[in-house]
Amino acid sequence: MSLGDDMIPDSILEAASAWAFRLQDAPEDARLRAALAAWLSESEVHVHAWSLTQRAWELAGQAPTVFVRAQSEETAAASRPAALPVHLGRTPNRIGRRTAIGAIAAGLLLVLALPSLQLRLAADHRTAVGEVRRIPLDDGSVVTLSAESAIAVAFGAGARRVALLQGGAYFEVSPDSSRPFSVQAGDVTTTVTGTAFDVGLTSRTVSVSVAAGSVHVAGSARGASAAVDLGPAQGVVVDRTTGTMTEAAVRPVAIASWRKGRLVVEDALLADVVATIARFHEGSIVVASAALRHKRVTGVYDLGHPVEALRVLAAPYGGSVHEITPYLLVLTAD
Repeated sequence: MSLGDDMIPDSILEAASAWAFRLQDAPEDARLRAALAAWLSESEVHVHAWSLTQRAWELAGQAPTVFVRAQSEETAAASRPAALPVHLGRTPNRIGRRTAIGAIAAGLLLVLALPSLQLRLAADHRTAVGEVRRIPLDDGSVVTLSAESAIAVAFGAGARRVALLQGGAYFEVSPDSSRPFSVQAGDVTTTVTGTAFDVGLTSRTVSVSVAAGSVHVAGSARGASAAVDLGPAQGVVVDRTTGTMTEAAVRPVAIASWRKGRLVVEDALLADVVATIARFHEGSIVVASAALRHKRVTGVYDLGHPVEALRVLAAPYGGSVHEITPYLLVLTAD
C-alpha cells in the first residue's frame, strides 16, 4: 500500500510529534525507545508519520540523527530494549533549548498542517474528536458520521459515490436501482442499491457490517482481489496490506454502536477496538505490547469516558494505561 501524506490521520501525526519531543528530553530511555519501536511496528502509517516528523526536524535546521531499525514484533517488545537503537541528537549548545524547540515546533506545524489541510479540502463533511453527526444526503440517504471521521460525496446521473476518507460511518441508503450507491474506503468498495450498513477505516483494516439489506464488498491489495456478498447481521474485516477478507456474524446491537456513545464488540482484535476508542479521545493512544494488540476481545465500552474504557479493555489481559503526556496514552502488558 502506497501512502500519501493526506492519508495519515491527524491523531497519528500528533503522536509521532509527541514521540519526538519525549525522546528529545530522554534520548537514552530504553523503555521509551522500546515503546516507540512497538508503535512503529503496528502500521506502515506509523512509520510514514515518523518519517514526516523527522522531515520537520530537518526543516527546523536541527537535523537530529534518528535510527529505528526494522524489528519483528518480538524484538520490538519492551523486554528487549537493547535491540532497539534510537537516538535523537541533543540540541547544539549554540542554540538555546527554547529556540530549538520553537524551531522544531514550527517545522512540525509545516508537516502536520499539510495533511490536515488536504483532508479538509477533500472532505465534504468532517467531524471532530468525540463528535457524532447525522448528515442527510441529496438522494434521501442519511450518513451518521463517527468521531474524527470524514467523507467526500460525488453523486451523478448513473451512480452515487461516497469516499470514506477517515474514521467510520453508518449509511442508511435510499433505494434507487438505477443509481447504485458505493462507499470507497481505501482499496475496498462496498456497493448497494438500498440498505443500512456500517463502514470503519483504520490504518490496518476496513470493516463492513450490515444492519439491513445486502451489500457487495470488493477489495484489492498487492495485485490480488477478493469479493464477498453480505446480508443482515453479517460482516467482514479486510486487511489493507494483504487484502485478506475475514467474514463473521455480527450482532445487530454491535453494528455502529458508537452512535449511542458505547462500543459493543464481539471477538474483535484489541488493536481495532483501540483505534475506534481513539477517535473519542483528545490525543493519541499507543498499544506498546504486541501481545495485547493481538488479543481477541468481547465487551461493551463507554466512549464518553475513553481512558476508563481503555482500562476496562486492557485489564483482563494484565494491561495498564500509562499517561506519557495528557495527549499520549500508552497501553502496556504488565
